[in-house]
Amino acid sequence: MNVVTHRAFTKLPDAAAPTIDFFGICQLLGIRDRGTGYRVRYVQALIAHQHFPKPLPHLRGVELRETISAAKSRWLRAPVDVWLNGTIPPHLQGAIDDEAAREAANRLDAAADALSA
Repeated sequence: MNVVTHRAFTKLPDAAAPTIDFFGICQLLGIRDRGTGYRVRYVQALIAHQHFPKPLPHLRGVELRETISAAKSRWLRAPVDVWLNGTIPPHLQGAIDDEAAREAANRLDAAADALSA
């Protein structure tokens, strides 16, 4: 796993952000330890066969593309969350929610510490 890929997987994607990148999608799908080619094919298969949301088009040169690019693809967070909430088993969803709550609490603690300093 290269450095850029490894850094992209150090924490769960920000649940408050309106979009999520390819690495965040892979993190949520539990395929972060696979190669990029596998991850792209996996997400393509989910789109083709499991009604997973398509990414937003990205610009290549002067052309908008709807293909999946590990570096450029982004998804709207709301449709991804809806798909995941209907697909992830409840015990795994709980773990994802717990991690998101811990990250939010850590951000609030850091903000409070900054205000009191």
